[in-house]
Amino acid sequence: MAMFASTLLGQTTASMPDTVAFVGQTNFKIPIYIENLVELEGLDISIDYNEMVISCVDYSQNNTVLENYGVQFGVGNCPLKSDICFNITMNTTPLYSGSGNIIFLECSIEGNDQDYSELIFSEVEIQNIDVNAIPGSVKVVTGGCIDSNAC
Repeated sequence: MAMFASTLLGQTTASMPDTVAFVGQTNFKIPIYIENLVELEGLDISIDYNEMVISCVDYSQNNTVLENYGVQFGVGNCPLKSDICFNITMNTTPLYSGSGNIIFLECSIEGNDQDYSELIFSEVEIQNIDVNAIPGSVKVVTGGCIDSNAC
């Protein structure tokens, strides 16, 4: 059974998109997408980014695949000195299996027009097993729609 779980987790992938943030925008969200989760019990994620360009200090579970699950989030005390880290612990059954956005990072712009930051997973572990991770990025630009409710 352990071999089967490891095989399935080997196919699990975490990713973040390439994101555009507009100067003047107060906050923006970056989704973290997980593909092919199998009976999620626990998840640890650490992310590094350029703090001169963005600051991610909060998160949201709204409109995610885990929104209606009993989930415990923890932020801070990053073991790898990452810029932001969190863990997710399921405390309800059935355990979640599937694919989708599991969390939205809530970030603000610290930089200026044309600044760029990579979003790098320094750790992604599900049930203490490393999974594939695809990094994203943030580019700050001037112009465009800055009211997320109107765009």
